[in-house]
Amino acid sequence: MDRKIQDYCQKNRLRVEELIKKIVKIDQADEADFKEDRIMINRIENSSFLVKDKKVSALSALLRKLFQIIEDDKYLFYEYKYDLLNCLTDILRAFQALEKNTSSLETIHIKEYMKLDEHIDFFEEAINKLSENKRYYYIKIKLDKTRPLFFLTRNIFLDFLREYGNPYNYTPQDLSNEEYDYFVLDFKLNKDTGDFGEIIKKYSDEAAEEIKVLNIDEYESVYNIKFYYKEKQNVIPKEITENFKVLDGVCYYNLVDCYILEDDEVKISDTLFNKNFGDLELVTFKRFSEKETRILILLNMKKENLNKVKARISEIISDKEVKDILYRGKHDFYGLQLLEYLKENYNIEYGGY
Repeated sequence: MDRKIQDYCQKNRLRVEELIKKIVKIDQADEADFKEDRIMINRIENSSFLVKDKKVSALSALLRKLFQIIEDDKYLFYEYKYDLLNCLTDILRAFQALEKNTSSLETIHIKEYMKLDEHIDFFEEAINKLSENKRYYYIKIKLDKTRPLFFLTRNIFLDFLREYGNPYNYTPQDLSNEEYDYFVLDFKLNKDTGDFGEIIKKYSDEAAEEIKVLNIDEYESVYNIKFYYKEKQNVIPKEITENFKVLDGVCYYNLVDCYILEDDEVKISDTLFNKNFGDLELVTFKRFSEKETRILILLNMKKENLNKVKARISEIISDKEVKDILYRGKHDFYGLQLLEYLKENYNIEYGGY
């Protein structure tokens, strides 16, 4: 096993040891701060993603999501404390075994590492159970720009949706934008509010020409990808249409917003980093049901590009939680300084892909 993987295993073994010690000591969940635990798990997820360790990446993503749920209902910690400790102990054993192994991650079949599949299955089922009262929808509204103050429909529609759940991930972010005649968003419906098909029929607005709704729960795994270009674009990149099934997409001047069917996050990032997208500056992508997005920077992280990068990142973090930033190419002192600033002030991990 190469030195990069050895370093990855050693650093994450220490992180897992620290997590186990912290969780063992928690007696009063209502007084505990789980934010630091989530940050630590996010670091493990980021590093595992960078070395393409799909098992640890998938499992740490599930653990991060569980801790998010526990932050909202801290008494769930008691229910899952044993399972968390059991899982983290097995992750620790897997890292210890990997450190002694000489095979690549793709060919490893040691029992300590393969056992992580059991925890992935368990926590997937647990999180699905905890989220069973939620339903996810993709919504796109075609607006009639000839109507006076047509853009106000965005605010009115959001107020309507908030009675039944949580709308998020808007495009465009500027709700008063008069240039675009579309409004795209994700929506999490509270199950006890009723059937969404019937709910949406209650909404009426003369400026809303058409409302398209997709029930995301009917699909195994949906990702949202946003492409930020230097110049205007009118189509979804062929690198996406040729490699993934596209559910829907919209072009907003130099932003292309699309939704694809895919369950392999590494395949998405490999495609985005290894294909030639022309004048593309950066990309964000996220699983539909998750709050956090991942940023991929395709420009060199150097002083001459930083104003563009900072402007894009500022726009993104203004309404989204970013879990990490991956970059391709070279960076200088100024680029590293920006990444360190984001890590320190926004808990955003980073790494070269």
